[in-house]
Amino acid sequence: MNLQQCSEGKNSNSAITVFSLLVSAFLMCLSIFSPLTLVAQTSSYSLSGTIMSQEGIPVSGANVYSHILKLGAITNKFGEFTLGPVNCGPSYIVICQISSVGYRTKLVRSKISASALKIRLDKDVLELNEVVIETQSDISEGVCLVKIATIKVETLDRSSSPSRIEALSSEPGVEMISMGAGVLKPVIRGLSGLRVATLFRGTRIESQAWGAEHGIYFPEQGIDRVEIIRGPSALVYGSDAFGGVLNFLPENPMVDAGRETNISLRGFSSTLGLQASFQTKKRSRHAHHAFSGGYNYHNDYVLPSGLVAENSRYKQFFAQGVWGYIKDWGKIEGVYSSSYNTSGLMGGDGWQQSGDHLLSTTATVISGDWLIKPTIGYQLNHRKEFDSPLGFYNTSGNSDTTETNVGEVDLSLRILRFDAQALKSQGEFTWRIGSQGFISTNLNDAEDIFIPDASVNEVSAYSISTWERKGLVFQAAVRYDTRTISTIDMSINYAYPSYSLGATYDLSDLSSIRANFSRGNRAPGLSELVVDGLHNGAYRYEIGNIDLQEERSNSLDLGYQLQLENVAFDCSLYRNAIQDYIFLSPTGYTVEDYKVFEFNSTDAELSGLELGLSFRPNQIPGLHFSNALSYVRGRSVDGNLPLIPPLNLHSEVIYESPAFKSLTDVYINVSSDLVASAISVSVGESVSPGYGVANFSFGATVAHHVTIGVAANNLFNKEYIPHLSLIKNLGIPQAGRSMSLRIAINIF
Repeated sequence: MNLQQCSEGKNSNSAITVFSLLVSAFLMCLSIFSPLTLVAQTSSYSLSGTIMSQEGIPVSGANVYSHILKLGAITNKFGEFTLGPVNCGPSYIVICQISSVGYRTKLVRSKISASALKIRLDKDVLELNEVVIETQSDISEGVCLVKIATIKVETLDRSSSPSRIEALSSEPGVEMISMGAGVLKPVIRGLSGLRVATLFRGTRIESQAWGAEHGIYFPEQGIDRVEIIRGPSALVYGSDAFGGVLNFLPENPMVDAGRETNISLRGFSSTLGLQASFQTKKRSRHAHHAFSGGYNYHNDYVLPSGLVAENSRYKQFFAQGVWGYIKDWGKIEGVYSSSYNTSGLMGGDGWQQSGDHLLSTTATVISGDWLIKPTIGYQLNHRKEFDSPLGFYNTSGNSDTTETNVGEVDLSLRILRFDAQALKSQGEFTWRIGSQGFISTNLNDAEDIFIPDASVNEVSAYSISTWERKGLVFQAAVRYDTRTISTIDMSINYAYPSYSLGATYDLSDLSSIRANFSRGNRAPGLSELVVDGLHNGAYRYEIGNIDLQEERSNSLDLGYQLQLENVAFDCSLYRNAIQDYIFLSPTGYTVEDYKVFEFNSTDAELSGLELGLSFRPNQIPGLHFSNALSYVRGRSVDGNLPLIPPLNLHSEVIYESPAFKSLTDVYINVSSDLVASAISVSVGESVSPGYGVANFSFGATVAHHVTIGVAANNLFNKEYIPHLSLIKNLGIPQAGRSMSLRIAINIF
């Protein structure tokens, strides 16, 4: 790290900015003009085949889909399908996901020019979250060998949680730092904030996550599934993502031409809340588009005692438009999304408001055996914090006045981001090379400056190589990052390499082992360096530290998976040693009766265990038992780390039936969370007692167009306070029993 004079920093900034703009312009030209020039270099190929059961019976109605090409097909009554045509080289590798009711989902990897495939599907057996080893699948973008939890949104919607983000906490190793329903921050294996990356439609979301009370906000409509990526390979999404990645993946375009519209309504008893959303999407032969919008409204939630948690109210407006154009040379897609979020800051009268806008365009072009994917995106995050009462009917400050809408904190973060990658498979090898970068500015509109005006610019390059042979997959990745942080008074440059090595090996058709090691780096965030002032959202005074060094993470992840017809078991052991781990520590001083905290660093270590065991008895088709245990331990040279989740055991009993009388897709779900006491706490934290919570949900589809679901969280009205609650020191429990009713209508 080099501290330079302001003038030198501005010159360096200008150079990086010009370079980044040139790269962005090149990528846009590539996405526009490449199709015109590449068509002449390639030929038209189609992939065809027959899908059968293990007994040789044709499987009709099976779905065959390529996530990268956004092409799909459905098998006829003879089990036959044709995918294409696609203009590419004869050795271009296509990976298709094949799914059919009653059979296990299968990934098939084949050259586009291969003769008619003969594919056999296994009967549906019990599956834990899959280990992704394919190097060209759009699932996880094919860059990770670690265990990836993939959760369909239908599963998340079965809970009584007010948002899909909150529902993710049922996954082992994932917890939520919370302050009511409006403030949620994911914790993966004990790490959170700037160490966890959130991707929405392939673009990394930046929501000024420097505050513990700053949640992540974006439209949740139009999402197909969520991937939770933990461990070393997450650094491919950024060298600072060594905590993990939440990857929100979009719905696939419709396979057949036509239009589909759905409307969803949901009510909540604990907050007298309402969720309303709609989506309409259309597909033609070469184009598709979708539009969605919604509204979430929650009053102060009701405690188990019957009282209300004051200032826990929350509301959100969101809208989103998606478009795409698909040809045999590839595809080009774009999205615009916006959301406006208002939430109270519990423990006082303050509130915060966040407006997020995202504009992104991605092209996928096939050039011979290469697949080229440039992306450019722009994001605006406008955050305000107020120290006045919140009224939902007038959110311009004090609910009884119409004063100016300028908050005590008023920051605008603007980011122009680019990403370009190229992928090629040949024989046993797959190569992926790419470059990423962004230009960001942070501007103040408030009178009192909490974080000064600044710019942060970054450019990086990376390469991933994968080799596969007879059940053994080996992967190596390396990247290099440069980052410049500049304010009017200083400029700091960071430059560092990162790398990862990983392998999986199939011990048999039923079991496999995996091992991964990575070296990651994270430059200090702007707030950690230069913040100086009263943080209204946290009710404390914060001071930055210009002498902070970049964090350096050495992470090791070991895993074993066994998958039988009726039993599935998964085990993960991990250790993450972080040098110069940055944290906020109390100074013992006060300013205007507010406690003063300062950013410091120390060496830290996080280690833990994740176990998963599931069982499906043959005697009762559709019945499924699952258990997941997670444990993490966080220590530093000075003692225990803060905000470390305690031991947690999540159990579920699920019954699913494809049809029951006139109903379809019937489900019943009973779950429980047993959380141990948090005894090993850091300075300033208090011990948290353990607790147990039970949840229940059931639902079905009526007449193939209407889905009805009923859910209850905290079924027995248990009073408890999670260790990661930001209002634990105020003694405010979580919500009591919360019932919800969901109605979704599909209009074709």
